[in-house]
Amino acid sequence: MRPYQHAISSARALGGRWQDYLAVHEFLDSTKAACADMRHRMILHSVDFGTAIARTAFPDRDDVDQLVRQHVVEDLGESRTLSDWLRYCRRPHLPRFYPEALPIDNERIIADETSRSGISHDAPVRQVCALLLMPLTFASDFGADALCVLGNSFGPGLVRRLIGPPIDVDGKVFDPALSAERIIFGWYRAVPPMVAVVHTLRSRQQLEVEQ
Repeated sequence: MRPYQHAISSARALGGRWQDYLAVHEFLDSTKAACADMRHRMILHSVDFGTAIARTAFPDRDDVDQLVRQHVVEDLGESRTLSDWLRYCRRPHLPRFYPEALPIDNERIIADETSRSGISHDAPVRQVCALLLMPLTFASDFGADALCVLGNSFGPGLVRRLIGPPIDVDGKVFDPALSAERIIFGWYRAVPPMVAVVHTLRSRQQLEVEQ
């Protein structure tokens, strides 16, 4: 379904105009810009992780949970979670962490990036890191594999959308999106394209999500 079709469905269920719901549904489908086929849904079409990200994007709305669930069920026929998506992947083909980046040490990541940024306190870096690490909260059984959900070319753009543009921190310019890019590069020694993640979906699952 197209975002406006989801929005029409939301208006029928919740009242109001379809235009009132369009922004949320367009946000959930924003990953299509990085992958033209239905596999793009892996990144944000989940009722747990996708909902958490959408809440961050639309903090003033109280209908986000319902809208995400509606969108996911209408597209996939079920209330799929991030762990469900990762189980459908060929995990050996997911982007692999650089060996020296393991084990994941959040405090080390924050300290290193704060130093690189040249800022006097780590609060802005912690915000970026918390967003990039969010998939691990919802799919902890997958360890570092879960982090590729945002640890790809889509991640910095999402950081820009959710956290905002560069800011002045004690006379230094701090760019959240650039910080995200550097953190991801530290994980993989590259910034993997989003398709390197979603194209690991097994063939049978690719057919299922395209129905």
